[in-house]
Amino acid sequence: MSSLEEQLKDAVKAKGAARRGNLKNFNTILMKFPKIEAGFSDCKDVFKAIDDDNSNSIELSEMKAATQKLGLSFSEDKMEQIFNLADFDSDKHITFREFIVALTMLHLLSGVEFSATNEQHPTFVQAVEVVVDAFVFFDKNGDGTIQHEELNEAMAGNASNQEIAARFKEMDFKNSGVIQFIQFLYVFEDWVGMDEDE
Repeated sequence: MSSLEEQLKDAVKAKGAARRGNLKNFNTILMKFPKIEAGFSDCKDVFKAIDDDNSNSIELSEMKAATQKLGLSFSEDKMEQIFNLADFDSDKHITFREFIVALTMLHLLSGVEFSATNEQHPTFVQAVEVVVDAFVFFDKNGDGTIQHEELNEAMAGNASNQEIAARFKEMDFKNSGVIQFIQFLYVFEDWVGMDEDE
């Protein structure tokens, strides 16, 4: 795990510790899907504005310019690390869903309120908070990752063992045996109905 991934893990754990217990059961998470989808979709105009060449993907240079417009100050190295972590297919471009992952990382790692996003896109910030709540709900031991046993416990009575195993495999696309927040977020976007072409 890179130092940036450790920082993100710590940020999620800290935010999650303050929010633990906000979601009482799996059905509560399901009820929040429309709110999450609306919050993430609200950022589509930001994505389009950043996508200078209308390629439906963002390059690192476009992402750097966007963070400056949002008033965020990250070093060149950290910005590149965030971009690379969000670029799941390593093609040097991030799609809209990968952009949501990058924007969420920027929000969680900024250490301050994400004022430009809070003011212009409050539904995005609310969506991030709900996703953190959902991650914390599944992360029963609070270590910043989700193990298979934790997913079993959280989804017991709501899904079969086969469905739970399939969900875990879907989120553990790095085959590490644990699910990190950014993996959870990326797959969660699909669960709530996010589409690249929306």
